Amino acid sequence: MAATTLPKEGLCRCGCGKTTKRNLTSDKRTGRVKGEFAPFAPGHHRIRPLEERFWEKVDKNGPNGCWVWTAAKADTGYGQIGVGGKIRYVHRIVFELVNRTIPEGAEIDHLCRNRPCVNPEHLEPVTCAENNRRKPTTLLTSKEVDEIRASTELPLDLAERFGVSRAHIYSIRLGRCWVDTSDQVVCPKCGETDRLDG
Repeated sequence: MAATTLPKEGLCRCGCGKTTKRNLTSDKRTGRVKGEFAPFAPGHHRIRPLEERFWEKVDKNGPNGCWVWTAAKADTGYGQIGVGGKIRYVHRIVFELVNRTIPEGAEIDHLCRNRPCVNPEHLEPVTCAENNRRKPTTLLTSKEVDEIRASTELPLDLAERFGVSRAHIYSIRLGRCWVDTSDQVVCPKCGETDRLDG
């Protein structure tokens, strides 16, 4: 029986025709597997354009006309993508991709209330105060915030009871989120106030 010899080199995926060598180590982050051929010759690896990477992760057939982000999401439910070595929210990226600008200091409000949505028609740049006014968390009264701070219940139980996120419960308990003074909500980012009813 004749021994089969394995090729010592592969071809670069960029199409240049140069050869590549076998990987000497594995790396989960890059997908490199020991013993397999490197996909690119040295210096030939290219990062695909943001627009190409972005749109392949969007399902335009979501409910209510939403374009749903199908890749990585933050704990808050907002989509994320790596850009230039940093993680950015995709609902902000989509504005750049469709040649719309976000005014300086503005936040993006999801009019559809679907956090993974990236349909530009469902997104609107607003001030920090306006975004906070539109959030369901502004339904909390100062009495409810005091109750959350004093409670020994689990954050998950409190979040379900008050209809807010668990992260919001933690922020209230740690004093990082809302500072309540005579039924006014003060945004820690911009310092603007919003009077609560109740």
